[in-house]
Amino acid sequence: MGGAVGIALGALVTLLLGRIFELSLHITAGYVILALAVSSIVGVVSGWYPASRAAKLDPVVALRAE
Repeated sequence: MGGAVGIALGALVTLLLGRIFELSLHITAGYVILALAVSSIVGVVSGWYPASRAAKLDPVVALRAE
């Protein structure tokens, strides 16, 4: 979801900068796919790593520490 929002905001900024500075800026499908891939990988890793650490804990010990 964050990647899609980032791409939408990036497209908006690109459009605005193109009009303000009279430039020909284009967003290609390759850049969109690359951005979605990177944001997906970051999202999966940032969710997987803490979950894998938590899965290794003993629930009784983890609750006792709280």
